[in-house]
Amino acid sequence: MRNLSYFFILAIVIMSVALSAPMFLMGDKFTRKSFMNKTTEIIKMNSRIATMILDKKSAILTNTIDDIEYVFADVVRAYTQGDIETFEAEIMEIYDHSFAKDIDIFFFQSADGKYLFDASTPFYDTSHIVDYMTANGRFLREGIRVIQSESSSGILVALSGSAKVISRKTGELAGYLYTGIVLNSASEIIEEIMQATDISEAALVYGDSIIAGNIKRSEKQIIQTCYNANSVNFTSEEVSFCSDIRLGAGGVDLKFYQNLPDHFIENVKKQNIKMGYIAMLIVFIITIVMGYLINIITVKSLYKLVDYTKAIMSGNKNIQFKKSIISEFNLLAGSIADVNYDLTEAQAYMKKLINNAAAPIATWDRNGNITLFNNALEKLSGYDSSNMLGKHLSHIYNIFPHAKVALENNDTDVSSSAQFESALTHRESGENSYILWNITDIFSDTKYAGTILQGIDITEIKNAEEKTLLASKVFDNTLDGIMIVKKDGEIVSCNKAFSSTTGYSEEEIIGKNARMFRPGIHPDYFYEDLWKNLFKYGKWDGEVWQKKKDGEIFPTLMSCSSIRNSEGEITEFISVLHDITEQKRYEEQIKYQATHDSLTGLPNRIYFTDKLAEQIPKNHLPSCIGIMFLDLDRFKNLNDTLGHTTGDKVLEIIAERIRNTVHGPDMAARFSGDEFTVFFTGVKNQDALIEMVKNVTKRISEPLHIQGYELFIQTSAGISVYPDNGLTASELIKNAEIAMYQAKQTGKNNIQLYTDGLDETIRDRFIMESKLNRAIENDEFSLHYQPKIDLATDSVMGMEALLRWHNPELGFIPPDKFIPLSEDSGLILPIGEWVMKRALSDTAKLHKEGFADLKIAINLSLRQFMKKGLVEFVEKSIETAGLNNRNVEFEITENIFTEDLSTISRIMNEISNLNIKFAIDDFGTGYSSIGYLKKMPISTLKIDRSYISKIDSDTDSESIVSSVILMSKSLGLNVVAEGAETESQVNMLKDMGCSIVQGYYYGKPMPYDEFLEFVRNWK
Repeated sequence: MRNLSYFFILAIVIMSVALSAPMFLMGDKFTRKSFMNKTTEIIKMNSRIATMILDKKSAILTNTIDDIEYVFADVVRAYTQGDIETFEAEIMEIYDHSFAKDIDIFFFQSADGKYLFDASTPFYDTSHIVDYMTANGRFLREGIRVIQSESSSGILVALSGSAKVISRKTGELAGYLYTGIVLNSASEIIEEIMQATDISEAALVYGDSIIAGNIKRSEKQIIQTCYNANSVNFTSEEVSFCSDIRLGAGGVDLKFYQNLPDHFIENVKKQNIKMGYIAMLIVFIITIVMGYLINIITVKSLYKLVDYTKAIMSGNKNIQFKKSIISEFNLLAGSIADVNYDLTEAQAYMKKLINNAAAPIATWDRNGNITLFNNALEKLSGYDSSNMLGKHLSHIYNIFPHAKVALENNDTDVSSSAQFESALTHRESGENSYILWNITDIFSDTKYAGTILQGIDITEIKNAEEKTLLASKVFDNTLDGIMIVKKDGEIVSCNKAFSSTTGYSEEEIIGKNARMFRPGIHPDYFYEDLWKNLFKYGKWDGEVWQKKKDGEIFPTLMSCSSIRNSEGEITEFISVLHDITEQKRYEEQIKYQATHDSLTGLPNRIYFTDKLAEQIPKNHLPSCIGIMFLDLDRFKNLNDTLGHTTGDKVLEIIAERIRNTVHGPDMAARFSGDEFTVFFTGVKNQDALIEMVKNVTKRISEPLHIQGYELFIQTSAGISVYPDNGLTASELIKNAEIAMYQAKQTGKNNIQLYTDGLDETIRDRFIMESKLNRAIENDEFSLHYQPKIDLATDSVMGMEALLRWHNPELGFIPPDKFIPLSEDSGLILPIGEWVMKRALSDTAKLHKEGFADLKIAINLSLRQFMKKGLVEFVEKSIETAGLNNRNVEFEITENIFTEDLSTISRIMNEISNLNIKFAIDDFGTGYSSIGYLKKMPISTLKIDRSYISKIDSDTDSESIVSSVILMSKSLGLNVVAEGAETESQVNMLKDMGCSIVQGYYYGKPMPYDEFLEFVRNWK
């Protein structure tokens, strides 16, 4: 009886402990709810404090803007006076001494928006904020705003505002000053918040980034807390919360993260423990009392259970449950323990056997609850067997789709089985295994008792099958040809691509030797080395020529590898062929394009130089090699006049003509633009070489008929000779080019042989051209004006603008030196524009000085005349200068009429329609024709100085001048006598009826200031 009481007492104690746990949890839940309410109030209060602190920053910015408006009213005086450097220095000083501590964004923009000075802190990339604030006018109308902007280090969030800068002196609006405080990494704000509130961590969050904070947790954890939690995050370790803070009207929302201190958590834990102890004490007392009562009431019933259990264990099915003493209960307990021990041992052995089996095994009972989940199945599935036991088999439907509970009854006790395959995926690693399952339903007394599921891992078999299938598909469908041969070269197999490439079907080549594809190009040792490498290293790669069925040979990139058996012995070789015919063709095309001119098809500079270098060692004296360097004269004029398409067509025709004059090892090339070269080998002497070159230039000069035009192409050619003028290809080409430039300088359309000293002449030309390129930029040009006198009124009626150039290094350069150079180089175009603008501007100034009747004469070159847009440029330049068109005259030479007359006539008429006059300069020295005087809008003839200077000493000159004056009067043209230097010449011109004289007798060309003084002092 005593032992039974002890047993009940122990059971009561255990029960009290078991019931105390739920009570403890209930107490914990009640405490958590109470503290949660209190915590929410604290957190909301902290959020309001944080908002107030940020609003204080806004107030600081507002006060700063007020200070700025006052301070800058004086500082802006330097800007309004144009002293930008002082203004910017004062801004930097004010920012560094007064605002740098609190203000990050600090820049000034002028009222017209054209000037901006940024003095912002260098610690942030504020360029995007500056662009944003200046581009949005509302910053000038609204107060403090919160903006966000991209930067090189991420998104910046800033408080921003602006102030008008009004000059205190003039009262005018000078511009706007924009300021701002960047909230990123604003540690002082966080510290102020933490000091004002009792929190252990704080952070400001924008988007997926923490822009400022004092935190212990990782940034990722805080971001998740702010965007995933809808309430206070209350755990046993921490209390945290993330609230929204909206800054400024129309600003952005920030997240404010806070974490309460550890002592707050400790208080919660203490309250939980206290409530738990009270609950456990109450439960313990109630359980003891109830247990004692149960002990008294149930002890007799337990005696009956002992007798009944013993009878059942002994096989006595008729025994009746009756009263007994306590010792009988002990006997029953002993019997039950023995039976239980035997059963436990048997179950443990079977469980151990099944759990350690290599095959995956699971069982479930008639209700579908899992009763066994062995180690092999746990390893394959990733499910913990201890967690799976007792659960319904629906938990494993995803890995065992065929799992089911059988029908309740069956006609026999025979078990039913079925097989199926399925892929089993490990829940953690994702690794797949393929299992062949056998599922067996067990029946007892025709009633369903449960199911056994056992499997065989066939992953390796499946993988091997898939690899074999994949290899077969790759073999059949690869674009490269594949052939498998034995060690002796006998062909075993090939794929479709190989058959398509070679023209042989698989049946035609199986059993034959791979030598059948040899085209006879490679020597025998090539194949011997190939096989040696295969047997020695197991692989070989390289280019091989192969032969197709139809006899065609083609290049391939072949890769060979050995195939070994399980013992490591070579059994076969696999050869992969890639047809590189197109690649070879493409390489040849690329090589051709790299060495030939795309327009003409002639070799280019690099190829020509290489081939000339190859010919030099082959030359045998007394023979020599001649190099011709040829340039098309005035080709740029042709391009400008007829267009580049026509110019390209001309180059193609010229190239073909040159090509047809070259034979044997000789070669022609296009060097660049309109430059061509030819080298002649086996030349006997210099005279023979000159004849060869003349033959080329003669062929080129034959008339061209393109687009209705008949063109005559002239050339300048230079010649150098190996070995007299150089020993290397580059030296010979250079000297031929120098000789070509000499031909250009001597009047073009001729041939020059290279001689010593030519390179120095060309060097001087290059130096002058280089200096000429920078003359306008360096302000080295000036205009001199020579007066033109009206003999009838004895007054200054106008002047001619004459260009002068003085270089600091070269000194004064005469116009007849640099003007032709500027024509050849094309620099005459920008120089001519400069001359026109300056001459018109100076004339306008003379008119303002009171000499409004003066007319300016400006020289126009052929290249200026043919440039597109000349008429528009003239009209705009005169309008800009503020002149009347009638006070402008353009001087052109007679040679201009040797070009495209239709174009010349059109342009002259368009300019003449603007009431601008034309004068023919140097009349009588060029293409003189009465016809163009009648057809073209010409108003004046300027008789060349070569006739005027001899008028009083040469009767022929006197007759020519007299005739020109008479002809001009009959045609209604004005006459200007250029170059009158003596009184007798002037008197003769006056007697002949000449109206205007220009020359040293009245005045030499002089700078503007001297000319102004000359006009003022004219009687």
